[in-house]
Amino acid sequence: VSLLDKTIPYPFQVYFPMLGGEAAKECMEGLRKAATGKGKTDAGFKKWITGRFGAGFAKYFMIPYNEKMWRTPLTEIDSESVRRFIPRVKLSDVRNGISEREGHGYNALIYYPKRGGIEELAKAFALELNCVHVNSRVTAIDADSMTVTVKGKGKTSYAKLVSTMPLPELIGLIKNIPADVYRAASELRVCAILSVNLGLDRPTGNGAHWIYFPEKKFIFHRVGFPSNVSNNVCPRGGGSLTAEISYSGKNINVSAAVKKVKSGLVSAEIISRNEKFAC
Repeated sequence: VSLLDKTIPYPFQVYFPMLGGEAAKECMEGLRKAATGKGKTDAGFKKWITGRFGAGFAKYFMIPYNEKMWRTPLTEIDSESVRRFIPRVKLSDVRNGISEREGHGYNALIYYPKRGGIEELAKAFALELNCVHVNSRVTAIDADSMTVTVKGKGKTSYAKLVSTMPLPELIGLIKNIPADVYRAASELRVCAILSVNLGLDRPTGNGAHWIYFPEKKFIFHRVGFPSNVSNNVCPRGGGSLTAEISYSGKNINVSAAVKKVKSGLVSAEIISRNEKFAC
C-alpha cells in the first residue's frame, strides 16, 4: 500500500503501524474501539468499514480506496457483496505482528502461468473444445430454443450458456425478455477499468506483485507488476507494469489518462522522468 509517501506491506489492517505518526495512532485507536463491538457492522458498506475497522482505517485507506475503485457512493453499496474481499484481522495480529508469508485475504496466494502469461488460461480452455469462433459477434440469444446466433455463422445450440459480456448487452440480446428485466438492466451503472500496460527496458526494481494507491493525487488505484510474478512474460532484462484506472460511464480520454499514469508513476518513484519504454 502506497500512502503518505510510504510503501507498506499488505494488508493495511496489519501493517498500518509502519506509517508512524498521527495516522498510525488514529488507526490503532479506531481498531481498538471497533474490537469492543461498539461499532455498527450490519449497515451499508461505508458504515460497515467504520464499524469493523474504526475511523482511522476509514479515513486513511478503506473509504478513499474503495470510492476510487468503485466510483460510486459507498452508502449505496451493500457490504455483503464486497466485504468477503477485505481481510479481517484480530487486534492481536497488529499487537504481535505476523510474518508476511502468513498472508491474509482471498488473494494471499495466487497461481500464475510460468510462461505465456494469463493467455495460457484461455488456451487451456480451448484444448477441451472442438469448435471455437474468434472475432465473432453474437447477435441474438433464444433462451426458449437454447440457441445462439453468431453473425455470419448462423445458429448454434447450447446446453448451458456462460457469458462474460456486460450484463446490459447480454439482456439486450435475449429474445422475449420481460419488460421489467430489460428496464432494470438499462438502469445498471457501469464501473469500468482502463489498464495501461507499460514495458520497461529494465527490471521493475521492486519485488511487489501489486501496490494499492488510495490517494487522489494518483489517477490509478492499483499498479501491478506481471514481470515480478514471472520473468517469462517479457524479454530478458526487461520489466512490465499495469496501472489500473477505474471510471464510471462509457468514455474516458485514454491519451490524457496515459499521461497522468506516467506522471503518477514518476511521483511514486516507480519510473524515472526520462524513463525509456520498450513498448
